[in-house]
Amino acid sequence: ATMLGGLAVVITMLRMLVVQPLASGASTKLIADRYLGNGGTVGSSFKYVLRILLPLLGALLLATLAITGGFILLIIPGIFLTIRLSLISQACVVEGRGGVTALKRSMELTKDSFWKFFGIFIVLAGLGIMVEYGLEIVLNPNTLTHTFAYLGFQILLAGYGSCVWVVAYLERRCDLEAFDLEML
Repeated sequence: ATMLGGLAVVITMLRMLVVQPLASGASTKLIADRYLGNGGTVGSSFKYVLRILLPLLGALLLATLAITGGFILLIIPGIFLTIRLSLISQACVVEGRGGVTALKRSMELTKDSFWKFFGIFIVLAGLGIMVEYGLEIVLNPNTLTHTFAYLGFQILLAGYGSCVWVVAYLERRCDLEAFDLEML
């Protein structure tokens, strides 16, 4: 039983530290490429993110430490940092920034738009919570059907969330930098 528990911890850590950032980064790259008319593919998006995976993971680790520190201080600083650092992946993937520069870029892009990004976060989190509770009402939580339905929904929500965050990031760049005018 101890070995299985240890294996579960290793699998969870790999998912959180490698698989999730890799998949999220690749979907961010694909969505941004399509939006910008670059016609990226799933394969090219994964190749690109594999090349920038270490700077992406470094930026995400720094953000996680900052946000955790904010929640330890009091809840409000943690929420504030969660929202202000919500565009780190996009800064890394689309702009090629890493580490502290990605954190600074996210802070710059979310400045003066805290409530907009807070609203996006609340809507996505609320959607996840509603569906999770809905599944528990409709399906017995202790069944394989529930597990697969829940995992399927998590995959769909992650993809949808990536789309929402990329569009919010690009829209914010348009607001601040006339990004669309430069692209034309």
